[in-house]
Amino acid sequence: MAFTRGDAADLARAMGEMWRQRELRAELSHLAWERARGPLAVEQATAKRIAFYQRVVEKRRRLGPGDIQGRLLSLPPAHSFRLLVASALARGEADLLPAFVPQAELPPPALTPVDRLLKQLGTLAGGQRFYLYGAGRHTARLLMEQCRWEELGHKLLGLIDDHPRYAQVPEAYGMPVISCAAAAENVASSEVVVLSTDAFEEQFWANTAKLREGGVTVLRLYT
Repeated sequence: MAFTRGDAADLARAMGEMWRQRELRAELSHLAWERARGPLAVEQATAKRIAFYQRVVEKRRRLGPGDIQGRLLSLPPAHSFRLLVASALARGEADLLPAFVPQAELPPPALTPVDRLLKQLGTLAGGQRFYLYGAGRHTARLLMEQCRWEELGHKLLGLIDDHPRYAQVPEAYGMPVISCAAAAENVASSEVVVLSTDAFEEQFWANTAKLREGGVTVLRLYT
């Protein structure tokens, strides 16, 4: 559903339509999930990215380094570190980077949500059976890379969320959804609960007190 950029009234209209039309919300949510599993799936996105870089490399071979160097030198001083690294890459001297770039200055690789999840599960023994607490957009992002934890023997059992909408239809993203109270009764001490959000992490942590008292391991992805 689109609205005119900068038009607050038009945004309010669109939000009002979404609020009133439950069937439309459900349809758009389903279409979004299908798009995430289709055109935006990891396999397809990766193939397109590889094809893009193959075209860039071929253009670099045809035009040579001159044009690239000129564009790099036109960057403002604030980009000097990036210029240093990019220039070396453009000259094909990536192997020399450690020699003239102090390791302390190299930016640490950013961890994706799934990287964080696998790192947390990796601190425990063997393939883990786990639940994700929170059925929002953070969980949706994690589910797009479900294959990564399945390859390591981990198994997602379901989602935990207390939102009223799941009382009528206890399912989201094709996974069963249970309440926190039900989780306290049904999650085994050998299973794991992972807080899959940063926005409500403290609230979720407080809500899992009974789970933790019962011996269930609860992991945080962000704190």
